[in-house]
Amino acid sequence: MKINNINNPSFLPGSKKNIEPKDGKRNEVSDSIQISSEARELLSQDRISKLNEIKEKLNQNFYSRKEVIEKTAEAILKELKSE
Repeated sequence: MKINNINNPSFLPGSKKNIEPKDGKRNEVSDSIQISSEARELLSQDRISKLNEIKEKLNQNFYSRKEVIEKTAEAILKELKSE
């Protein structure tokens, strides 16, 4: 088996690729995210839909039902116990 380029200077400490620039500034790379206008529109539509669903449930007194209140209270209690 033959291994090529084991002594490649670009992998060695002090090689030109590892030397800091003379001005002392390093090129920093940061992550970024871009959301297209189409995706923003879909998000807006989804959010409006969800708000309309909540409004409808409020009008139907969904959140006043005993089982919903008990489930909410259990979730709050669980959260308080985990802290």
